[in-house]
Amino acid sequence: MATTPGGLPYPVGTDLVVNGDDAIKALADALDVLLLRQWTAWTPVVQDGMAIGNAVSIGAYRKVGRDLTAYGRIGLGTTSGVFGPIQIQLPAGMAFSASANDTLQVVGKGLAQTSTATAGILSLTPSAPTAFFLRTTGGNPIGVGIPGTWAPGNVLSFSLEVEVAA
Repeated sequence: MATTPGGLPYPVGTDLVVNGDDAIKALADALDVLLLRQWTAWTPVVQDGMAIGNAVSIGAYRKVGRDLTAYGRIGLGTTSGVFGPIQIQLPAGMAFSASANDTLQVVGKGLAQTSTATAGILSLTPSAPTAFFLRTTGGNPIGVGIPGTWAPGNVLSFSLEVEVAA
């Protein structure tokens, strides 16, 4: 068996004659890993607009080729606070591709539930090559007083599917 620069094995020469079943299984196993990547645990990092304090931040992502799918949830704690438009970083080492790094392009959706209001179907738009805003349907970034008064126990959740730089 030989391998591609990306590590994908492929049969050469007599591999299929001598080790046909093993060669095909190795190829299938490699494709399974590449195409059906497992989810990686991820702690979403707030870049700006929120003091995390004792908030609970959980998430997961998977990257297949240049396609990133990520989910996250931030639950505010008693020492958390919102002081501006909330920006959240992409998983470490990832950046929007040039075609996706457009501050008007919607790359995902989210939900913000505060003590006084719920904003459903938020849009995610890039705010920098490595971070994004959540916005209301009116285009306002989620932050102080938007969608309502933030308090302990309030939740910000999101999902995104976007092309990232190689």
